[in-house]
Amino acid sequence: MKIAVDASTPGIDSRDGAEFGAGGYLNAIVPFEDGSRWKCTKALSPPKYQQGQPPFEATGVYECICVKDPSSAQREGQEAVIKAKYQ
Repeated sequence: MKIAVDASTPGIDSRDGAEFGAGGYLNAIVPFEDGSRWKCTKALSPPKYQQGQPPFEATGVYECICVKDPSSAQREGQEAVIKAKYQ
């Protein structure tokens, strides 16, 4: 499942020490269209930047845990990997 998010995306929870910018989405809680919410708990790689020509972008890979899933398709506490790409 893909979702395009950034620090200003409605639903991104930037509390709990979430770091945007150089830290990407570390400690952020990311909502998905199915209603599930995942917390990015560990950066698996440093952010990679493309700043040669517009549009500038960065990517990062994070270990995440499910903190909420109203559809019960995932179990809370389940781990996953999320690759985030943002401009």
